[in-house]
Amino acid sequence: MAYKLLKSLEVVAISVLFVILQNWANAKPQVPCYFIFGDSLSDNGNNNNLNTLAKVNYSPYGIDFPKGPTGRFSNGKNMQDYIAKHLGFTRSMPPFAESEGENILNGVNYALMRNNTETKLLLNRCIYSIQIGTNDYINNYFKPEFYDTSRRFTQTQYATLLVHQLSNQLKTLYNNGARKFAVYGLSLIGCAPSAILEYGTNGSFCVDKLNNAAALFNERLMPLINQLNNGLPYAKFTYLSPSPDSTTFVTNGTCCTIGGGGGELCLKNSTPCRNRGRFLFWDGFHPTEAWNEKVAERAYSSESSLEANPFNIHKLAEL
Repeated sequence: MAYKLLKSLEVVAISVLFVILQNWANAKPQVPCYFIFGDSLSDNGNNNNLNTLAKVNYSPYGIDFPKGPTGRFSNGKNMQDYIAKHLGFTRSMPPFAESEGENILNGVNYALMRNNTETKLLLNRCIYSIQIGTNDYINNYFKPEFYDTSRRFTQTQYATLLVHQLSNQLKTLYNNGARKFAVYGLSLIGCAPSAILEYGTNGSFCVDKLNNAAALFNERLMPLINQLNNGLPYAKFTYLSPSPDSTTFVTNGTCCTIGGGGGELCLKNSTPCRNRGRFLFWDGFHPTEAWNEKVAERAYSSESSLEANPFNIHKLAEL
C-alpha cells in the first residue's frame, strides 16, 4: 500500500531531475560525473517542454544568467550550478530532457551496462545528489482540496512513509553502482513568501505547520543516512542541511512580482528588483542566485555537523 501511494506521489508531486556532468575541458574535476535528482530548486530546463504550470523559460527568470531564461527557477544560477563549479566542472549542467547522442551514452546508459566492470568502477566514483521531498508537502500533503494524504496519514506517518520510500530509491541507486550520495534535508519551507501568503503565520515569523512537517521528515532522514553507511559496503552517504547566515538578506519578500504559474512564480516579463544580491527569495518559493551561491558553498565546505554530516561534498569527493 505504501509503495503504491508513493509511486503515485512521484507522478503528481515530485519533479525528478536526472543529469550527469562530465568534464569536457582539460581541467580534471574532483569526480568523473555528477548525477542530480531534484525538484524545481535544482531544475535547469527539464520542465520547459512538459504540460505543467511549473515552467520558467521566460523573462525575468534568467536575467542574470549568461544564456537568459533557461528553465532555472531563479534570476541566475541555481545551487547545483555552483556545486558543479566547486567540483571543477567548467560548463553549466545540461538538462536531461535535452541530452542526446554522446551525452546520453556517457550518462544514462551507465545504468544499463550492469555487467561492465569498468563502468561500475566509474559509477562508484561519481556523486549522486538527492534533493527531493518538498513537493510532497507543499503540493500534496498541504493541498487537501486536491489530495487526501493529510486525511489518511498523520504528519508523523507521512514523514515515515516518505523516508521509507526514499530509502528504497537510494538502495536502487546503490545496487546500480552508486556509492557516493549527497542527500539533502528539507529547508524551512514554511518561511517561503508564498507559504506565508497562503497560510498566514498566526503571529509566528513563518508557517509553523509546514516547518514542523519538514522537521519530522529530517528527523527520520538523518538516522537513515547512518543506517545506510553502516549497512551497505563501501557506501558513503552524507546528510546536508546548509544554513548560511541570512542577516544581510531581505528575507520577508520576493524580488520579482509573483502571480505566475500557480501564483508562486514571477509574472511573465515583469520587472524585478534591482538589488537582487540582497534578496533571499527570487519568487514566492525559489531563492536568488546570491542565496544559491551561499547555500552551495556551505554544502561544499561546511565543517559543521549540523550542516554536513558526516562530511561535506568536498570531502565526499575525496573519499
